Amino acid sequence: MNTYQLSSRQAGTGITAGNTNTFEWGLGVTFEKRFNVGLVGFHQYQTTAQKGGPEVLRKMFHQQHGIGWGMSYATTEKFSFAIRSYWEMMAAYRPQGNAFRLIVNYNF
Repeated sequence: MNTYQLSSRQAGTGITAGNTNTFEWGLGVTFEKRFNVGLVGFHQYQTTAQKGGPEVLRKMFHQQHGIGWGMSYATTEKFSFAIRSYWEMMAAYRPQGNAFRLIVNYNF
């Protein structure tokens, strides 16, 4: 999955953060057509410069990458949830840590 975040000007600061592209991927195995488990990862990087703020920050482009495990389970045809845990690495110009995501899906 690929997402592109468009940033807008922050109220009170006059700063517009740079836009960000995030690519997420997964490789897994499905059991009983409802349960999936496998390897997951993401790559995220800033694509445009920050506007406003200190000059030194306008030249820095953040990025980070992560790899980990994930699982999903479909309780019904319309409802499912997923859990993903990432170990972040190679972060530049931003904090580095680990990430945990709980995703709930409902198909209309």
